[in-house]
Amino acid sequence: MAEEIKKGDSGIVFEGQEDHGEVIEIWESYSGDLWILTEIHGTGEVGFGYARLSQMPQFAEWGHIERGELVANSQVWEVQRGQWMNVNTYDGVSLVEKE
Repeated sequence: MAEEIKKGDSGIVFEGQEDHGEVIEIWESYSGDLWILTEIHGTGEVGFGYARLSQMPQFAEWGHIERGELVANSQVWEVQRGQWMNVNTYDGVSLVEKE
């Protein structure tokens, strides 16, 4: 049986990178790390999205994210939907409403 993949349907995408899908969740840490998920796989432990670590912003990339670790980490929180447009990736990548 194929693994279920939940995809975002928020209407929010990365400008110029719409092929990565719509945002489903955004997570942030006290140190400024940022994870923006566009898919959640199976039981929710793993997702796919964009990660930018504050100490290594030059290595920001798209890939699989251990969502279970984000959920379990007391130094990380889920950004509420109403605040998504205030998120800054600090690397010229903007979140925009899908046209």
